[in-house]
Amino acid sequence: MQAKESFSRRPSGAPVSKGVLSRTACQGQWGGVSAEAVDWRCANESAFDLTSGRYRLGFVLEQGGGYCETRTHPGARDGYRHHGRPFCNFSPPDMQVWACSDDIQYTRSISLTFDKTTLSDRIDEAFDLERHSSPRLNFVHPQLCSLAEMLAAECKAPGMFGTLYADSLIVAILVGLMRLGSPAEATRQRYRLAPWQLRAAMEYMDARVSSQITLRDLAMATGLSQSHFSRAFKASTGVAPYRWFLNARILRAQQLLLKQTAPVAEIAAMAGFADQAHLTRAFSRATGATPAAWRRDRRR
Repeated sequence: MQAKESFSRRPSGAPVSKGVLSRTACQGQWGGVSAEAVDWRCANESAFDLTSGRYRLGFVLEQGGGYCETRTHPGARDGYRHHGRPFCNFSPPDMQVWACSDDIQYTRSISLTFDKTTLSDRIDEAFDLERHSSPRLNFVHPQLCSLAEMLAAECKAPGMFGTLYADSLIVAILVGLMRLGSPAEATRQRYRLAPWQLRAAMEYMDARVSSQITLRDLAMATGLSQSHFSRAFKASTGVAPYRWFLNARILRAQQLLLKQTAPVAEIAAMAGFADQAHLTRAFSRATGATPAAWRRDRRR
């Protein structure tokens, strides 16, 4: 049954922004979900049209010099009820939403846009169209905001975990969105992978340690949804899939460092790292030594 629209769209010819001095954005796209991390510079009273043709989940992560809020109309003040804390916004496709502020100078945010097909493909939570046909604006959810903060950092400077890391963050955020207001979250059983599923996932990652893989790849290898696989893998191993994959890459690098005389930069490429600096950061955090020092100590 088609949900009835009960919202207004921006009138033709209306401005899409006011008082925004600059907007610096970094984008990423993972499995049908588009993410955009934005640094805003504003002056006086500001407003920016956030209306999207897809479902939109937005996070205001930082506010400098004042407060901001999200509104269904630029003039509909809500009272800045979150008092500067990070907060979240959810709106369905084509619903008019505006980012508004008074005298704020700097704001940092990230938004995710996606469609219903993407949701059903990425997670095994039921999507209640009726429950998610209305906006949910200016609500505080520390766990979701923490995940969004990590995803924003990944958009701006892709880190050591790669695609699998961003995939995992997005699935966790979408699962959290689906569970808003649901009592089922606290009583959900922690499922573990069957032995063959755990073996299949580990063998898949071992065989592709020098490549980029996605959560979708691992879920397909085990016959599960992406969200179910992610939860069950961590329950079975104690670590998230992206962490296990990173550890596998570090182990491969250690094997190559001992067996080959190739420069560290070449070892990094063979073990799936972006470059030598990428390997050095991950390796040092895991072992307490740089790859060169680790190799030298063990070849004496």
